[in-house]
Amino acid sequence: MKKSFLVIGLVFIIVGLIFLYLHLTLSKSSYIKGVIPIKAEGNYTISISYSSFVFEYKDNTSEPLQVIPVNSQIINTTYSNGIYYVFGKGFYNSQLLLKNNYTQGVLVGFVLINDSPIYVVYSLSLVFFIISLVAGIIIASLSFLFKGSDTEED
Repeated sequence: MKKSFLVIGLVFIIVGLIFLYLHLTLSKSSYIKGVIPIKAEGNYTISISYSSFVFEYKDNTSEPLQVIPVNSQIINTTYSNGIYYVFGKGFYNSQLLLKNNYTQGVLVGFVLINDSPIYVVYSLSLVFFIISLVAGIIIASLSFLFKGSDTEED
């Protein structure tokens, strides 16, 4: 019985490490973030490799930048607490063109999030890692509470 709990605990820990590896692997494809300066009356192009995306940005002006979809489609835009949100669909070779129509430069902080189901797996993989790791440690620790050897009857 002691050995069984130890093996089950180790299996949970290994499964947890697999979820951590999945989380770290997907983090590269789940979002892109950055800070970009755009000169007065200049523009900047961001490539989109997601079929469904959320583009969030905050800048140092009081008016929104002009966001022009290139081979993509903007479904909805919202504004909340100083952050602009652009929801859209991407296609092959999609881009967003950020156009600064103002006479001053703009510093833009942005996050481009993959809004496809893979993002849900990315979010849940970290939760499953923590749950599996804690459960594995608890179960493996229980094996050390049992007295005797593994040759005794369970």
